[in-house]
Amino acid sequence: HYMPPEVWRSRPYTFNSDVWALGCVLFEMCSFTVPFEARSMEELRYKVMRGKFPALPSVYSQDMQKLVKWLMIAEPSQRPGIDEVLAHPSVQRRAHLAPEPEPAVPQSINS
Repeated sequence: HYMPPEVWRSRPYTFNSDVWALGCVLFEMCSFTVPFEARSMEELRYKVMRGKFPALPSVYSQDMQKLVKWLMIAEPSQRPGIDEVLAHPSVQRRAHLAPEPEPAVPQSINS
């Protein structure tokens, strides 16, 4: 369900392919369902390549709706890069909620 259209077309997997997968994960987290329901791999391929998926539930803001659509643009060259995603207002407004990363602590192999 997370394989982007370009991979179905035997095109290279790129960083923008990961952006597509992130969009799929966000969609599933918000809707509790996958963006492309299918009974077979062929049906899944068709739906992913068309790039049409249901809207998120209306409890989500227009910003979130737009963000998911933006991440899941079928043409990889039109998809945002991860830097653009992180700079998006929806993401920036919530960035302070992320916990500070723990510093890496080297561990002895023999401990």
